[in-house]
Amino acid sequence: MTTRSFQKIIAFALAILMYSCGSGGDGNTVCACSPAPELYSYQMPETRNDGWDVAHLSDVSLPVTPFENIVNEIRLGRYVNINSVVVAKGGKLVFEEYFNGFSVSTRHQLQSASKSIGSILAGLAIEHGYISDLAQPIEQYFPNYTRVDWSGEKSQITIEHLLTMSAGFDCYEGTHEAASCDGGELNTADNWALYTLQAELAFTPGSQFRYFTGIPIILHQIIARETDMPIDEFGEQFLFSPLGINNYTWSHSPAGEALALDMPPRAMAKIGQLFLNEGQWQGQQVLSAEWIRKSIAPRFQIENNFHYGYLWYQKIFLVNNQEYLGYMALGDGEQKIIFLPELDAVVTFTTSNYSFKSGSVFHQTDEIFEQYILSALTSN
Repeated sequence: MTTRSFQKIIAFALAILMYSCGSGGDGNTVCACSPAPELYSYQMPETRNDGWDVAHLSDVSLPVTPFENIVNEIRLGRYVNINSVVVAKGGKLVFEEYFNGFSVSTRHQLQSASKSIGSILAGLAIEHGYISDLAQPIEQYFPNYTRVDWSGEKSQITIEHLLTMSAGFDCYEGTHEAASCDGGELNTADNWALYTLQAELAFTPGSQFRYFTGIPIILHQIIARETDMPIDEFGEQFLFSPLGINNYTWSHSPAGEALALDMPPRAMAKIGQLFLNEGQWQGQQVLSAEWIRKSIAPRFQIENNFHYGYLWYQKIFLVNNQEYLGYMALGDGEQKIIFLPELDAVVTFTTSNYSFKSGSVFHQTDEIFEQYILSALTSN
């Protein structure tokens, strides 16, 4: 009997015990006949007319068992509200599974992972000559925002400060009574960019990192104004169409500002693969390698081994005393696009864990990634 076969038998036996045994009223264990979930066997992703090549895990020297274990653990309920896990290795999709009624074509909310795509759009606006300089003060782009007081240090805010979440606004992501603005009020504002720009400053622009969702919306408005087209149209022309991404939508504020994206996980994985390919997709240079290097370079340290670039996160993962750099687009509810250049891999997660802000549930995908996927990627 092979090791893999033995592991599958043990997993199946545990599943039966978990689903058939419970506690009686006297505290004793009572076992009854109830159906155990079907044990999962790996299935290679299907070839679709979307630009992705597919391969078997074994074709890229990855073990099957860790990926089967992921699905079995999700089905058994160890991990909850996981809607998809997708893995690409060597430029090919090798693992793709959906849960909770989601499918390959279902669009999923990216939440704040959309911010990293906004960074790409800023790079494209620069490369195509619409924006000339990241060091340019943003005041010039909003001549009609007469309610904004640009005096003092606010006039020093640049596009680069928006990209690095270091604009200096006295704003907090959650509800914060003492701050000039917060995420609760932002969500009810008609014009998100104007609401954020009216906030007072808490520190000198460029001196500190402070995350706030309203800041990238200012960037979206600058792109829209300088390109003379809605960011939806700009993104379609210069990013999504070249990548063959057509199943996506933007959400908008009452003022019409583009806020966040919904798209299927295969499309999310294309974003990561674009960065691994140094800006190329199917032989076409969509985004410059120079912009990719700039956007993922660490600008601010958030915590140990965790940094922020141009709306992208960088994390150092440690496996068997070996460090691996991972770059991530992250959104509320554990929406993730992760790419690892040293391992030539892209991983995406979508979940519905929006209400879990602390504890182990919110970090389920961290465990799945590090315990199963990253271990498999580094096993050879």
